[in-house]
Amino acid sequence: IHGQTVERQQIQRLVGDYAGLNGTAGMYEELDGAFKDGVVDTTLNGKLPNGNLPELMAAQNHFVSFFDNHTYFYGYRHTNKFFGPGRAYNMSPAGWAEAYGMPYSFHNDTFVTPISPLRSIQSGVTRFSGDALEVLGQKNIEVNGTGKDVDATVDYKERINSTETRKFWTYDQRVSTLQALRAVTIAPAYQNKLEDRVGSIAEGKLADFVIMDKDIFDVAQTEPLTIAKLRVAATIVGDKVVHGVLPDTDFFVNSFRVAYDQPTLDTDVTIADSQYIDHATAEKDYASLNDGEKRFGTVSFMANVAAGSSAVFQMNLLGNGEKLSSFKLYKMTANQKTEYVYGRPDSASMASASGQWWVADFTNPTVALSQDAVLEMDKQYITFFIIKDNDATFDADQTAGVIVDPVSLVTTSGTMPSNGGSYQPDQAKKDDGGSSSGCTVGSTPSYDLLVLFLGMSAVAAIRVLRRRNEQ
Repeated sequence: IHGQTVERQQIQRLVGDYAGLNGTAGMYEELDGAFKDGVVDTTLNGKLPNGNLPELMAAQNHFVSFFDNHTYFYGYRHTNKFFGPGRAYNMSPAGWAEAYGMPYSFHNDTFVTPISPLRSIQSGVTRFSGDALEVLGQKNIEVNGTGKDVDATVDYKERINSTETRKFWTYDQRVSTLQALRAVTIAPAYQNKLEDRVGSIAEGKLADFVIMDKDIFDVAQTEPLTIAKLRVAATIVGDKVVHGVLPDTDFFVNSFRVAYDQPTLDTDVTIADSQYIDHATAEKDYASLNDGEKRFGTVSFMANVAAGSSAVFQMNLLGNGEKLSSFKLYKMTANQKTEYVYGRPDSASMASASGQWWVADFTNPTVALSQDAVLEMDKQYITFFIIKDNDATFDADQTAGVIVDPVSLVTTSGTMPSNGGSYQPDQAKKDDGGSSSGCTVGSTPSYDLLVLFLGMSAVAAIRVLRRRNEQ
């Protein structure tokens, strides 16, 4: 666990490469055990008469999990204060693990660093120090060796205040994008004996995965220091979208639910039924929109509340780069629509309010955004609306304790979120095989090829690990 300062000779031993210790003995003050006095003794002083120590060590199938984000969060400090450059440049040595066929994964040590698989991937691919920016005002300072010659060395001071230098390995510990991606997906699944259920996208496994709005391999090639900022367009758990919306969709609201912020602490609201209504059905079954208006999404629902009380509901929406004033929320019925009034009720009137709606940022969800606020393209926001039971206008069911109110969120700007896709409201939907993302589940070539590529890579990785186990 952590593998923060694992040395090359320790990795060699763990994978059973005792023959290779001849090339590393001079780098260490002591190599005890099976390499005592500079001589490899695979019999362990006669305890293993067959001399099969390398095979026995390899058969243990040792696995290391690197806390590789240290290179980003503390790389400058480790280099200049704690470890010195020689040791800091070789911390979390995923490059050595690859060179010697040592299975490994990346992890975070919450809450020492934030949990972020994308940050782990970026750290593994770049090994750039983020704290150098904090300390020096400089960015792109690499915490790493200089090349892929596994035996190359360089002279460094052990500490900043040292007067003498000594030799350290100068190996490039960076890994490829695919290797880093494997280290946060199929490798930890294998590490936890779960690779038959999770870790890759394959038939028979749990349908739990994310879809990014950009191809991580392209980003790693062109802007590797932005990998950690990649946006998750959608998260699928158990074959259901639980976060965001699928790319190339024309439906930009999601996560409809009872709002956590209710008029009173004892307000009790439950959703009895809800469903998203596609645009064509909404246009057919409910009132048509005005000229120039475009639907973001329509939701039909039934909720149970205390008779006569007000209840708040919420759903997420993707920003479109336009002002909030260009949005409207309609209550929809057959051949009729009624516009909600924008604005969050004050605390005194919240318990009896009805027919109002507001939008908030996830970072400050209790404060309504001004209608002059620009909703950033593809960023998620929270839409709230409040209805009072038996409101003659906004509750379509006059049964006490039951609220029914199909709603449509629309924009008058005509601009729609891109969400990593190519959809535009006035164009036919198309897919060019990749440049428009096309990552809609099971519907486009680019997505299917990505799934196939990741699945084949994961299978290949598992087979390599299992062959090593069998040797």
